[in-house]
Amino acid sequence: MKIRAFVCMLAFLCMGLSSVRGGGFEAWCGIWPVTPDACGDDDFDDAVNLLEYAFDGNPVDGSYRGVEPELSVVNADGAEWLYLVHAERRTDADLAYTIYVNEDPVFGNWSAVPWEFVGEGDEILGMVSVTNRLEIAFASLQVMVEVEYADDLGIGAFAWSPEMSYPLGSGGGAYFLDITSGTGSGYYDEGIEVSVVADAPSAGMEFAGWGGGFNDFLNYLEYDVGDYDQLMYYWSNWNNPVLTVTMPPFDLWLEAAYQPVPSVELSSITISGPATVDGGSTNNYTCTAFYTGGSQSNVTDAVQWSASGAVGSIDAVGELIASEVEVLEEATVSASYSDGGITKSDSFDIVIKHPALELGYVNIGVGADPLILSNKTFVSDAGSASATIGSFGGLQVYDCLFTGKDGGSGLSLENIDTVSLAASNPSFTAVGGKGISLQNTSSSAASVVGGNGIEFTSPTASSLVLDNMTAMGGNGGNLFSDVFGATGNARGGSGFVAINNMRHSIQLNGGQFIGGDGGEADGLGYTLVDVGGGHGAWVEGSLGTGQLLITDGLFAGGNGGLAFDSASVSDGGAGLFLEQGAIATISGGLFTGGDSGYGATTDGGNGVEAYNASVSITGGVFSGGEAYYGEYDGAGLCLNNSSASISGGSFDLVRLAGVNNIALSGSPMIESLYQAEGSGNILLSESGEFLGGVVVEGGALSVNGATWVLSSGMNVAVYVPAQLQVSGFVALAGSRITTQSGSVLSGSSLTLNSGCDWTIDAGGNYFAGTVALATASGSLSSSLNASDVSVWGDGTTSVSGLFTSNSTLYAVVEEIPVGFDGWSAGIADPGQRGQADRPDGDGIANLMKYACGLPSGTYVSNLFDYAVVSGTPTNAAAFVVTYQKAKGVSDVTVFPEHTEALSDAGAWSSTGMTLQKTGETAEQETWEASFPFTTNGFMRLKAEMVP
Repeated sequence: MKIRAFVCMLAFLCMGLSSVRGGGFEAWCGIWPVTPDACGDDDFDDAVNLLEYAFDGNPVDGSYRGVEPELSVVNADGAEWLYLVHAERRTDADLAYTIYVNEDPVFGNWSAVPWEFVGEGDEILGMVSVTNRLEIAFASLQVMVEVEYADDLGIGAFAWSPEMSYPLGSGGGAYFLDITSGTGSGYYDEGIEVSVVADAPSAGMEFAGWGGGFNDFLNYLEYDVGDYDQLMYYWSNWNNPVLTVTMPPFDLWLEAAYQPVPSVELSSITISGPATVDGGSTNNYTCTAFYTGGSQSNVTDAVQWSASGAVGSIDAVGELIASEVEVLEEATVSASYSDGGITKSDSFDIVIKHPALELGYVNIGVGADPLILSNKTFVSDAGSASATIGSFGGLQVYDCLFTGKDGGSGLSLENIDTVSLAASNPSFTAVGGKGISLQNTSSSAASVVGGNGIEFTSPTASSLVLDNMTAMGGNGGNLFSDVFGATGNARGGSGFVAINNMRHSIQLNGGQFIGGDGGEADGLGYTLVDVGGGHGAWVEGSLGTGQLLITDGLFAGGNGGLAFDSASVSDGGAGLFLEQGAIATISGGLFTGGDSGYGATTDGGNGVEAYNASVSITGGVFSGGEAYYGEYDGAGLCLNNSSASISGGSFDLVRLAGVNNIALSGSPMIESLYQAEGSGNILLSESGEFLGGVVVEGGALSVNGATWVLSSGMNVAVYVPAQLQVSGFVALAGSRITTQSGSVLSGSSLTLNSGCDWTIDAGGNYFAGTVALATASGSLSSSLNASDVSVWGDGTTSVSGLFTSNSTLYAVVEEIPVGFDGWSAGIADPGQRGQADRPDGDGIANLMKYACGLPSGTYVSNLFDYAVVSGTPTNAAAFVVTYQKAKGVSDVTVFPEHTEALSDAGAWSSTGMTLQKTGETAEQETWEASFPFTTNGFMRLKAEMVP
C-alpha cells in the first residue's frame, strides 16, 4: 500500500472578517495598538490576532503568543484520561471556545466531541483556566481548540490553536508517522526514535511483520518499503511486533501484518532421565512433547506416568523411587500425553542396581594363564557388550551376571583356548540387551536387533563348556518409518551364538538358552522388515570339523514381533539353529520353536533347524511353534539340504525340504513326517510307529526294517514322483492312504486292513482304467474292498472293483455315467433301462420320468394335473395343464401339445399355447400350459432327447 501524508506547515490557522465590530476585540487592538484584523499577524509569530486575544497573548511581541492549550494524561476514577487545559477570556461574551479532535490525521475528519468538564480556575484580569477531560479509548488523537468571534449579525471570525497529539510527545514534528494496526502515530522531527507497537493479533492469527511506504514531498514520488533496502536504515527488527523507528525526513506509513497461526499437531513425546539408578534412590524424569513445525514443550506435569518392573513408585510429576535390589533388575518408565485429540506414548528402559555395583563396559585383555571370574556382575554401556574377554590360557566363570544394553551382548568371548563357564546352580547368566527404538528418517537400512546372551567368536581352535547357565537374547527394538523404500531389522537376539567356530568343541550341559522376541515395526515405507524371534542357540560351522554336543537343557526360540507393513517377516525363532557345515550331536534336552507374530510371513519356529548341516539325535523332545496368522506351524525338526540320524526322541513333526538324507532307527516318536519336493531319501531301518501322518512329495521314503504301523485315523500321502517303499508296513482300519495316480506303495511285506480309507488323487483330472495301489516283493495281504477305495478328482470316475495280480493290488477305475444313462443305471434290471421301457408298472416310460425330474425305479400315479377355466365376455374358456420338468438337464426336453381329434395323429401341435413357470425346487421346475377352446379337445406331454 502507498499513501501521501499531508502535513500543514502553519501552526495557527485563521479565517473570517478582516475586522470585527468595536468593543472587546477592537478596543483590545487599540491598546497595543494593532490593526483590528482578526487574521492579522503584526508580530509575525504565526499567531493571528484573534488567537492572541482569546489566549491573552501579546500581538506586538513575537516571543509571547499567550497561554497555549496543553494536554496531559491522568489516571483517575479507575480509567486513563486525556486532560486538556486552555485559557478563556470571560470579559467578552462574543468569544466561543470549541474542542475538535481527529483520530486519523491523514484520512480522517475533524469533529467536535463532548468532553467532560473538570473545573476552572479563578478569574484574573478577565481570564480563567478551563480543564476538560476525555477517556482514552483510542490509539492516537490530534486535538485543537477552535476560537470563534461573532458579531450581532452572526458573521465573525474563526481561528484554531496549534494541533496537539496523543500519545504525548508525538506531535509538533515536521513529518508524520502513520501507524496502521498499531500505536505510535504522530508528527516527529527527523532523527527522533519512535517506539511502535503492533496491535495484539486476533484469535487464530499471529504477527507476521511490518510493511508500509513513504512519501518524498520534495518530488512527490511514491516508494514501496520492500523495494528499497536503504529505507531499512530508519527502523530495525521489522519482524518484531515492537519496532523502533528513526524518523526519516519525510512522512512514513507502517502497517502491522498478520497471518493465520500454522496448524500444530502433537507428533511424539520423549522421556528423559537417568538410565541406571541405585535401588532405594529418588530420581526425576521429564517428558518433552514435540509438535509439527519443530516446536516442543516440557509436559512433565501433564502426562500420565506409569512404571513396570522392579519399581517402587512413580508420582504424577515423574519422581521415581526405585526399589531395593540385591544385584540388578530391569524396569520401564512409561508416559502418555494427549493434546488436540492426539495421544502419544513413550517408554524408557532403566536398570536398577545395588548401590555398590559398578556398571559399564569391561574389556578384560589377554593373558597366558587361565582367567577365573567369580561372583561378578557386569552391565554394559549402551550398545556394547557388558564384557569382552580376550585371549587367555583358559577361562572359568562362576556365579556371574553379564547384561548387555541397547542391543549389546551380555558376554563376548574372543581367542579363548579353553573356556569353562560353570555353575553348580543356574546363577551364571548372560543376557543380551533389548534393541533400541529408532525413528528411521531415510531409506537406508536400520537395525535395532536385540543383543545376544553369549557371543563366541574365537578364530583359533579351542573348547567351550557351559554348565547349567542361562543365556538369553534381548528383545528386538521398535522401528518406525514413513520413508518409502526403507528396510529394517528388529529381530530378537539369540541366547548363545557361535559363528565360524566349528574348529572348536562346544559342549552345552543343561541350563537355559532362550531367544529374544522380535520387536515392532510400523510405517508405510518399508520394503522389507524383519521382526522374527531370536534363536535359543545359533551355531555356524563353515570352517573346520569341530562338533557341538548337547546333553540337556532348554532351547527356546523367541516369538515373532509385530509388523504392520506388507513386506515383513515375523517368524518364530528356532530352539537350535545349525547352518553352514555345523555338526551337532543331541542326546537330550527340550527344543521348542517360538510362535509367530504378526506380519506378511508368519511361520512358527522349529525346535531344531538345520541348513546345510548335520545332526545326530538320540534323545530329547522337539516341537515347533504355532503360526497364528495362517502360515506354517513350526516342526520339531526341520532339515534343509542336510543329513540326520535319528534313533530316539519325540517329534511333533519332521519336515524335510531340498536334498536331505535322513536315517531313522530305534524307536523315535514321530507324530508326522513331511517330505517336501526334493530328491532326498528317508531311511526307516528299524521298528517304529507314526502317530501322525506321512506326506512325501519328492524323493523316496524307505522302510527297510521291522514292521512300521500306520495308526488308525492317521494318513500317508504319496505324490508323483515320490515312492513309498516299505518292508513290513501295516495300515490299520481307520487309517488313510492317499496316492497320486502313478505313484505306488511298495515293499517286501504289506498288510492293508479292511476299513483303511485309500484315496486315489486324480489331481482334478479325468481318468479311467486300472491303477496299481501297492506292490509287494514278498507277501501282500489285503482285505480291502472297492468300497474302501475312492477317487478324489473331478467326480466323473469311481472304483468299481479290486483285484490282485503278481503281488500287486489293482483298482479298477470306471467312468461314472451321466445324463439319461447315469439316471437309468439306478434301474435294477439292465434289460429295462431303455428310453421307452416301463419297468415300474405305472405305464410311464423311462424317458418321460427322466425329463420330468423323477427318480428312476419309482412308481408314479399322476404325471400332471389339469383343469378347465370358464370363459368370460373378453376371454374364451381354456384347458390348463400343470406339469414338472427336470431342472438343470440338457440332454432331454419336455413340452405340452394339443389336438381336437385323437383320430388324426398328425394334428398334435404346440402352437397357440401359453406357457408359464410357476415354481421350482432343487430338482424340478413347475410349469403351467393353457390353451383356449370352443369345442372338445385333448392335451398331452411329450419328451424328446436333444440331438
